[in-house]
Amino acid sequence: MPPRRCPFYGFRWPERTAHLIEAGGNECGLDLDIHGSCTMESAGAAPDFDRCQTAATLQWFLFLASRRLRFFPSGSTAGLAWKDWNHHVMQSGK
Repeated sequence: MPPRRCPFYGFRWPERTAHLIEAGGNECGLDLDIHGSCTMESAGAAPDFDRCQTAATLQWFLFLASRRLRFFPSGSTAGLAWKDWNHHVMQSGK
């Protein structure tokens, strides 16, 4: 399986929060309305934040929200800041 280079892969963004909670599976944390699956993976490509059309469309929003975002992977109680989680995922492909 190719590496998943997307910090939003497998996450859900609950309404009115700046926290993204790991939901598992191939859910796209940027699919704010219906919590759907990763469109890149559905099209047969490996998830890659840098090449994702959904992420590109929301870049302005992510830029504004990035200071407040916290990611909560399984087992994390404090969460990780956007820059730390993004760096981890993009470097390790997890």
